[in-house]
Parts: sequence; structure tokens; C-alpha cells
Amino acid sequence: MAHNRLTNVTGAMKILMHCKCLVFLSFAYSFLREEMPSDDGMVEFFGFQHLRVLDLSYCELTGPIPVWLSKLKKLQILNLIHNRITGSVPSWLATLPSLFYINVSVNLISGEFPKELCSLPMLVSRQPAGQVDHEYLEFPIFAQSQLRAESLEYNSLSYTQSLLYNYVSYFPPSIYLHNNSINGNIPKEIGQLKLLHVLDLGVNNFSSSIPDQISNLKKLETLDVSMNHLYGNIPASLTSLNFLKDFNCSYNNLEGPIPRSTQLQSFNSSAFEGNPKLCSARFQMNADQLMMVAQIIRTIKMSIMGIIFHGFIFSLRLL
Repeated sequence: MAHNRLTNVTGAMKILMHCKCLVFLSFAYSFLREEMPSDDGMVEFFGFQHLRVLDLSYCELTGPIPVWLSKLKKLQILNLIHNRITGSVPSWLATLPSLFYINVSVNLISGEFPKELCSLPMLVSRQPAGQVDHEYLEFPIFAQSQLRAESLEYNSLSYTQSLLYNYVSYFPPSIYLHNNSINGNIPKEIGQLKLLHVLDLGVNNFSSSIPDQISNLKKLETLDVSMNHLYGNIPASLTSLNFLKDFNCSYNNLEGPIPRSTQLQSFNSSAFEGNPKLCSARFQMNADQLMMVAQIIRTIKMSIMGIIFHGFIFSLRLL
């Protein structure tokens, strides 16, 4: 039902909630600029008991994330990117036993990152094989993720990449909070999400150091903390994230050396720009190297002084 000019999203929800076999529902680019179906509008809600994927992306819906979604105990993927959602990230999301993919990027969400979200069951511990969904979807899903172009053609701006999935289990375990107004600390408890593949906290108002506990996320492939108010050093422990292929900490208040590792040093300089006090290990030298450079400088100075002295003596002889 995506890409239509439908109206009355609450009415549509009330009709479809009784479809007992419904597992995938997408209203993307529909019901534009309406209000998010509120708890008042979904009184005595007991529907969508088999729903696994809910996609309300690019609808510009207003209002907070409604509590009735907490009753969707089989929900695995929640995609609310590019709306006008207000309020905070609900702590009750952590009560959804099957949820492993959350995308609420590009909204008006404020408040702090709820610590409860760091105990999301599907991101904390591997589930028994019988609890993991391997069912083939009758209609393939196109999911859109925000990436950062490194080429000059895109001027290092974020752009959208469409990804095709035929299995729900193919979606990478992800938390996308990009481009909101979330503030406060990045909680240390985030290190509990050991199955997380994508953590996107970019373009918010986080004001803390980067917690060392992020290094516990050994499966992490994407980490974006850009355009916040983060301070302190980049934790040296991040060098242990061997699967990290996308990293961005630009435009913060970070300082000190970039940790020495093949992984972190392989990223483009745009991943670190906008941190005036941050220095690259490419230009750092150890004590022996510093002593060698100092010795070379002294030798050069002595040579120059010798040339000047001999030139002076030679001038005197000519006189």
C-alpha cells in the first residue's frame, strides 16, 4: 500500500488490524502529513498479532511513537524514517522480544537515549534457531539506509542506498537514530548490544565521551557518531572492531591521537574532520623517531653554521 495518495491512516490501521495472517505492512510515502495513529484512536487494540514488519517511512506523520505498538510481540522490523515524530525514544521498545531493527532517523525526536533499549533481547544474546525467522517474503523488501559519500562528486554528503531483502533475517541488526535532537550521554550500557551490526547516532545533540564499551560490539559494521557534541579521546579499544567498514566521528569536539590500527587508519580523512584537536597517527612519531629527527635537525644546523663560518673566514681572507 506504499506510494499511494491514501488518507486516514488511523482508519486504515483499524481495518487491517483484523487480518490475522498479515506479517508485512508498508504505508511508505502514503498518508502524508497526517497524525500518527494515537493510543486514543486505537482503543482496545489487539490486532496485528502476527505482524513482523511495519514500515511507515517517508509519510511525514506527526506526534509521538504510540504505546499500542508495544503490543506487537512478533514485530521484528520497525521503520519510521523521515517523519515528523516528536517525543522521546520509548523505553518500552525493549519489551518487544523479536525486535532487532529500529529506524527512526530524520524525525524531531528529543530526550535521551533510553538505557532500557540496551537490553533489547534480540540484540543482546543469540536466539535459539527455532526462534529466528527464516521465512521467505512473498514480496521482496527494499530498505533504504543513509550512507556518506566520500567522492568529490557527492561532496561528502549523505545519500540513500536501496537494499533488497527477501528474508527478514537478512536485515542487519540495527539502531538508526540519525538526524534527530537526542541529547545527553551515549550510555555505557550500549556495550550489551553484542549482536548489533549498525549503530547510527549521527546528527544529534549527544554530549559525552565515546564510551569504551562500544568495543564490546564485535559484530559492528557501521558506527556513526558524527555532528554531535562529543568530547575526549577516541577509545583505543575501538581498534578491536575487526568488522567495522563504515566509521564517522566528524564534527565533534574530540581530541588526542587517532588510535593506531589498520582498521581506523584506513578510513578517509572526512570521517575525522571537524575535530580541530584530533591528530592522525600518520603524523605521530614514537620517542626513537623524535630523537632521530632532533639529531637530523641538529646536524643540519651544525652544517649551516659551518658553512656560514667558513664563508665568513673566506670573506676575511679576500679583504
